[in-house]
Amino acid sequence: MAWFRQETAGNGDPGVISCHLDTLEDLLDAGCAFDWISPVLAALHNARYLGRVVTLLVREDSGWSEWDIRHILEPKGVPVWGFMFLDEYLLFSIPEDKAEWALYLLRQSGLSFQGAVRTQF
Repeated sequence: MAWFRQETAGNGDPGVISCHLDTLEDLLDAGCAFDWISPVLAALHNARYLGRVVTLLVREDSGWSEWDIRHILEPKGVPVWGFMFLDEYLLFSIPEDKAEWALYLLRQSGLSFQGAVRTQF
């Protein structure tokens, strides 16, 4: 998969470097490599709660998905956002004032999480 290629001019001189995405897989790989929008959107959402946010970490191989977590928390009034994968963890954020309730609901559903990080501006 060569995303960047140096093209030569007709006379053999080095030309421009251009980006070539030959397949859908190349396009998807490039999009994943440049994921800057997810952290930016999560930070904007965190600002909505004045930075009083708890980010939970769940092992990626736990079998839990974003849909599962949303299905447990949102009907019970807990907003959830910022789902992203980092190394072997799925991260997501909840408002700090709903953290105890959210943790209770997740534990009752059998979700074991690896940690929680409290953020405050």
